[in-house]
Amino acid sequence: SFADKDYKKIISLELNKLKFKLKNKNISINFNKSVKDKIFDLSKLENLGARPVRRIIQNEIETCIAKFILGQDKTAISISYKHNKFTCYDSRQAKNKQ
Repeated sequence: SFADKDYKKIISLELNKLKFKLKNKNISINFNKSVKDKIFDLSKLENLGARPVRRIIQNEIETCIAKFILGQDKTAISISYKHNKFTCYDSRQAKNKQ
């Protein structure tokens, strides 16, 4: 079984892979700490080591991103976990509101 810090390293590596993949499509993305925390919780729940991390990212995060950018011209996305779901929003609009 992995230590918590090992899970978190694997989660960061997998999210960085996704970040790089999106960067190649001219989309920047930021992951709120809540996203990493929820992926960590979900992967620990399954008690299968780090194997679920990639699947959780595909099923939850990539689906959230795909639904968000479908038919829209989004180039800066942030993701957080709130109200029991992953939520995508336009990073540029969020910065403009601050």
